[in-house]
Amino acid sequence: MQARSLQDEFLRVIENTRDIIGLYDVAGKRLYMNAPGRQWVDGLQEDERSDPFVRIHPEDRDRIRAEFAEMVLTGETRRLEFRALTLDGSILLMQSEASPVRDQAGRVIAVLSIARNVTDERRGEAVLKATVATLFETTAVGICITDTEGRHLRANARLQEILGYSEAELKSRTVWDLTLPADRPRVGKLRADLLAGRIDRFTVEKRIVRPGGEIRWVICYTAIVRPPLGGASFTVEIVDDITERKRVDEALREREELLEAIFDHAPVGIAITDMDARYLRANPRFRRMLGYSEEELYRLTGWDLLHEADMETNRRLREELFAGVRPDYTWERRYIRKNGEVLWAQNTVALIRDAQGAPRYAIALVEDITRRRLADAAIHATAEKLQALSRRLVDLQEAERRDIARELHDRVGQTLTAGAPSRRCSCPRPSRSAPRASRPPPRCARAS
Repeated sequence: MQARSLQDEFLRVIENTRDIIGLYDVAGKRLYMNAPGRQWVDGLQEDERSDPFVRIHPEDRDRIRAEFAEMVLTGETRRLEFRALTLDGSILLMQSEASPVRDQAGRVIAVLSIARNVTDERRGEAVLKATVATLFETTAVGICITDTEGRHLRANARLQEILGYSEAELKSRTVWDLTLPADRPRVGKLRADLLAGRIDRFTVEKRIVRPGGEIRWVICYTAIVRPPLGGASFTVEIVDDITERKRVDEALREREELLEAIFDHAPVGIAITDMDARYLRANPRFRRMLGYSEEELYRLTGWDLLHEADMETNRRLREELFAGVRPDYTWERRYIRKNGEVLWAQNTVALIRDAQGAPRYAIALVEDITRRRLADAAIHATAEKLQALSRRLVDLQEAERRDIARELHDRVGQTLTAGAPSRRCSCPRPSRSAPRASRPPPRCARAS
């Protein structure tokens, strides 16, 4: 009774499944079909019902008959895929798992077939396959499939262009044949880790050798594929030519090295501050000028080193700079060195903006002009002394001129008085050649 119940339950499950389940004798005659199977043959003519292969597409029919006969002969289970025709003439793709049924002696006496409609599944697979194929051939990067030994199995057109070899030529070469010898150990270690399962992918930049010996840089993204149902593992590599990027990077690196060398060895101080005047970078010359180490300086701001008398001017200039009123400015200011001494400097300050154009930093070129300022002060003091001496000389000359004028005035007056017409003196006059000191003033005889 229990066995009968199990049989009924089994038949109920078979009848209600969506798959087509049929039992056929060794000649292909239908012995049993479940409900979906019976619907499959509904509408056939009586003579068509006797042919189990009548619904199979004519192009696939002979192949399936031959495989059915071989399965009966060998007793091997087969998975068959074929196209089938519906009553309205449309085509479906069917997949059938066919297993032999044996008697107690082991002879094949029937075939059990479980078939299902895989049209939508295969259509999706076909779309995916076509999409992958299109991407493989039209993508802007190189793609190749290699086995675990590095032999090329497939290569798209872009990879052939990058490497300079056709797909047929690549199939006779390995990744090692195309990799610059100096880069092989590094790439080899990554591939070994990949195959051993220590990593599942890696990215590496390496140099490849093209026909004729030309060397180019490429970046490779490599992953391993292990088929879930067994089969040989293989690797997929996506390759892009980065030679031009490498050249640009090298040029940028050289420029950065040059700028760094200029920064470090400039004969003037260079300092970069943020909007709050905190020091972000300062070259050795600037640090030596002020006597601070790099660590000490980065804990200070520009305000900490500014002379009190220059505070207001510096604040106004920086506010105008960061507000965009002026792109730069130059002025002479005083720094307070670590030892307390005052250092005069000429500052040329410019604004640095970020990529969006917002003000971010100020860069200052600082020239020590302390000696020049001292020399200017000394020259100024000397000039004042010379001006004082000049004024003294002018005063002395003016005094002497007045003295001479006074003496001349007195003598002329005396001469005029002594030579009046009413009392004309006839006394002899001294010779003009006699020295002034040796000749006394003339004395008139009449006066005596």
